[in-house]
Amino acid sequence: MPASTGSAPAQYGLILDNFYTFLTNLHLPASAIKRPPEGGWPSYTSEVYKKSHKSAITMNVLRHLPYLEGGCDEGKHIHCKCHVVDYSTPSGALRPFTQMELSTEIQVLGGMHGAKIKNVVSFATACESDGRVILFDTNTGLIFEDSRGVRHTRCEPIEQYFNELKAKYEQLKLIPILGTASILDAEGVEDVPYEVPFPEMQPNTTFPSKKDVLWIRHIYRSHGWPNLKEFRKDAVRDGIKEYMEMRLQDKVDACR
Repeated sequence: MPASTGSAPAQYGLILDNFYTFLTNLHLPASAIKRPPEGGWPSYTSEVYKKSHKSAITMNVLRHLPYLEGGCDEGKHIHCKCHVVDYSTPSGALRPFTQMELSTEIQVLGGMHGAKIKNVVSFATACESDGRVILFDTNTGLIFEDSRGVRHTRCEPIEQYFNELKAKYEQLKLIPILGTASILDAEGVEDVPYEVPFPEMQPNTTFPSKKDVLWIRHIYRSHGWPNLKEFRKDAVRDGIKEYMEMRLQDKVDACR
């Protein structure tokens, strides 16, 4: 999807809006989605364009994207320990231009894929040292995902990237721990059915263990996931809360 076409900002915005809307079935409140008015975010004045160090393509794309209200502290994650940077406000509109966040990552990725820094922005940033960083080349429509602290980089077209990210939630390779701000990265845990009321744990087993992941997947699927018409989010939240309380009690008992 080339960004040089006039319809690119609208196309990118629709991809993101669809993904955010999907997440409202899980951990994201619908009220968190911030959609631009017709014509784009009013923060993008001619003065802002002059002050920026980004290309006109980048500014036009950012001006028309939806964002999320709140960040890591409010649990508005789209990936593990990762929240969307809000460029809709006056301060946000200039944020990537007053400092080059993640400059090392951007320069490395630019060398690998030919991206120009003036076209690359930090779309989503990590909350903690092992969180995800998501960079966006507004000219080519490519998304770069990098895991901080561990060199693990993906490069995909924006539509493909968010379709695959959605599929990871559907397959419970990414698992929101409803009632908390956490999202588990369970991609490396084999997906097998659980057949016991609760998994038996060794004392002081660190959360999340493989058994924790399998049981939480079981909770989700027992309440309809990924069928959105049958999914009972409140029941999943209650089930996870009960399970986490049991895990905490097991740890307390093991320390006695």
